[in-house]
Amino acid sequence: MLRDGALTQKQIAESIGLTTRAVRYILSRLLRDGVILQRANLLDARTKLYYIKPSLVGPRGTSSAWARQSYYEVVK
Repeated sequence: MLRDGALTQKQIAESIGLTTRAVRYILSRLLRDGVILQRANLLDARTKLYYIKPSLVGPRGTSSAWARQSYYEVVK
C-alpha cells in the first residue's frame, strides 16, 4: 500500500478497513519507531502524507507482508 507512494491517513483507513482514529494511533507508533515518514500534502494543507522509509522498502512484494507483520506487532 505505502510502497507505491505516499497516502493520507484517510486513504490508509479506507484501504485497510479501519477507523481513522485507529490508523492515527498506528501511524504515530510507526513514526515513533522510524518505520514510516510523513510530509506535508501540497494539494491539501489540512492533511499529511505518509510513506514507508525508503531504506526499509525491499523488492516488490516483500514490503506488504512486512507491513502486515509490523501492524500486528503494533496493535498487540
